[in-house]
Parts: sequence; C-alpha cells; structure tokens
Amino acid sequence: MPQKIQMKAETRSSSEVCKTAPAIEERASRPPREPTSVSWHSLRNFVFTSNLEHPESTGRLELFARYGPTDEQGILCGGIAGTHAHTDHEIHQMILHHCREALSSHGARASEIDFLMPLAMAQNYTELQVKILLRRVPRISDRLNFSAMQDVILESQEQRLRSLLKGRSQQPVMSLPFQSRPAAFLMASMRKKKLNEVEEQFYKQKLCNNYCALVAPVEKQNGGSQLVANVTMCRSLGGVEDRWDRYCAIRRAGRASYVRGSFVI
Repeated sequence: MPQKIQMKAETRSSSEVCKTAPAIEERASRPPREPTSVSWHSLRNFVFTSNLEHPESTGRLELFARYGPTDEQGILCGGIAGTHAHTDHEIHQMILHHCREALSSHGARASEIDFLMPLAMAQNYTELQVKILLRRVPRISDRLNFSAMQDVILESQEQRLRSLLKGRSQQPVMSLPFQSRPAAFLMASMRKKKLNEVEEQFYKQKLCNNYCALVAPVEKQNGGSQLVANVTMCRSLGGVEDRWDRYCAIRRAGRASYVRGSFVI
C-alpha cells in the first residue's frame, strides 16, 4: 500500500514538471524588459511646475523618486489603476507628510521635527542644481534611467536631512557672480540668429567693443577689417556663473587687481 501511494506521487510530480517546463522555456525566450526611463521634459514639468510661482522643487523631486514616474506632461497619477491626477494641494500635503516621516526615521524628536520642518521645506533646488545632481545618471536613448535616478535622489535626501539634524544647512551661500548680470543682458542681442541691417551694424560694434582688446594689443588696434574678421569668430565670454573666462584666466583667482577687480560688480 505505501508503495502505490509513492508511485502516484511520483507520477504527479513528473506531470507537473512536464507542464511547467514549456512555461519556463517561454519565459526564457522572451526579450528582457527595458528599464523604466524618464524624459527630462516630464521631470522638469513636475518639479518646476508652471502652475505655482514658487514650486517646492526639493520636495517634488523627492516625491518623484518615491511615487514616479509621471506622464510626459509631468502629472503624477494615483488612486485605483492610476486614474486620479494629484492636485498641487495634494502634492504639498504629501511633501509635508514624507518630510516629517523622514525626519522621524532619522531619530529626531517631536520638538526637533517641529523646529526643523520650516528649514527643510525652505530648501529648494534650482534647475541647474537638479541637472548637476543627476549628471551621473545613465541615459537610455536620451532618457534618464529611473531606477538609478531614485537612488541618487534618495541618497541626496539622506544627506540633506542629516545635515539639518547636525545643525548645518545645505543652502548655498550668496556670492557675487563671476560676470556682471547687466553685462550679460547687454550681450543678449548678440545671440540672435537672424538680424536686420541695423541690428547687424550694432552687432559688429558690440563685438568690437568687447573683443578687440582681447584679440590684439593696443598698438594693433588700427587694423579695422582684420579686427572685425577676428572678433566675428570669437566665442562668448561664458555664463554669469561660469568661472572660466576663455580669454583671460580663471575668475576670482590670482591677483585681486587683475582678475577680481575686473569682474566684481
């Protein structure tokens, strides 16, 4: 009697193996699933939404890492089967809740959380800071790998909250730009692609005023046509926050009378 039961069990197990073997082969033959990727356009639309004048960019970025990705328009969906589009007020409440929970998970007491919450909510990333933060995230067809992005953002959140608990803030110290903003505004007309005759003459005057002293010494400033030809090929001086001058030296370094005195407002 025990032998018969054992034989039945063996036949059942062999039949189960026969059924599961094709399923395993079918699964193995399927192409590997591509990792989830996110476009910069959808990330920017969610983090720096145009609906709010002062979006909570840091909280939105951390929320994106936890509950993202969003759709291509930057709308975060939830609810049953993702049919509910979260409003800005709901996102604000989610940011408050998760910020408080994150501080609590780091061992902060209730009184400390109440004190640190305004400081944590006041920290906001700029678009440039987000790009710098995600610069090492691998890309898939010009789209960001979402899994790697999550690790980077959540690690940044850990460092940010630990700094707050230790009494240090990650807010950047206000400093003077390497190049004056009025000068950048005055040079904006030189970056247009299509110019009429009047704008073209003004463009050449601007080029000569800004670059003639950089491409030729004082004793050779009388070569009009040659100077115009050379300054036309000059690159721009760089952005306001760009430290490298391209034609002189590293700004804010070296002798104060030469570098610092030339570019401080």
